Amino acid sequence: MTDAVCSPLSRVGYHSCVVTPDDKLIVCGGSDGTKSFSSLDVLDLKSRVWHRLDRTLAGAPVSRAFHSTVLVGHQLLLIGGHDGKAYAKDILAFDLRTSAPAD
Repeated sequence: MTDAVCSPLSRVGYHSCVVTPDDKLIVCGGSDGTKSFSSLDVLDLKSRVWHRLDRTLAGAPVSRAFHSTVLVGHQLLLIGGHDGKAYAKDILAFDLRTSAPAD
């Protein structure tokens, strides 16, 4: 996982979270009340340091709020949600080891 030290984005809600086996809390998307986010913010639960997942190799995922996420192995699945304009019916998969879309 490539990342940079950061502060998490301020959110009013509508985000989702998962905890990885290596004690990382991943906060996906959400909204500040006016716009939806595409960020993947990661809190190392041992060091209490926030990082933002670098997805520059894969490009940023679409912004999402009101979605669900689940962790399956090293894949983060983002399900449905709203991008600020329309509801989504898709499932997006990201490989957390490579910061790239998963097959």
